[in-house]
Amino acid sequence: MIIYNKFFTWDEHINRGNAIKHKVNFKEASTVFSDTDAVVLDDTEHSKDEERFIIIGKSKHERILMVCHCYRQNDELIRIISARKAEEDEEEIYEMGGVRISMTNKKPRYDLSTARKNPYAERLKKGYSIIINVPPEEVTAAPINDFYVSDEELHMLKEFVASEEEKRIRANAG
Repeated sequence: MIIYNKFFTWDEHINRGNAIKHKVNFKEASTVFSDTDAVVLDDTEHSKDEERFIIIGKSKHERILMVCHCYRQNDELIRIISARKAEEDEEEIYEMGGVRISMTNKKPRYDLSTARKNPYAERLKKGYSIIINVPPEEVTAAPINDFYVSDEELHMLKEFVASEEEKRIRANAG
């Protein structure tokens, strides 16, 4: 069995609201994490209760998006919080690889000293599919760019993986 080394999760209610408000759903937003040219920034303004990050990158639909995210489960999950089409200054950050060169006197929206190249793309390329013996409407097998799980699916997946690992350990011990 091959299991993704990173999972995406989100609140489906927030996803629906985000799709209505910003015309971007989180499934498309998750594809930005595979863009090798994407730029990641610390989101210090919104990190009061938890550490949050922003990734600006190109989706599989060739749109430059800004995706706010955080980590869960000891950094094993990327939880998407919000996503929208990048604004002009964010597109500039993306195009310049994390450097804003505009000559305006406008204060930058983000602390560009935290800008870094996308650390997720290479890790995401390693995983491809999940093969799980459960009804397909509960967990799906898909290419990484199309993969996402709801919180309920994630819980079920973790239970399944734990039981399979336990079986493997017993088989190797016996």
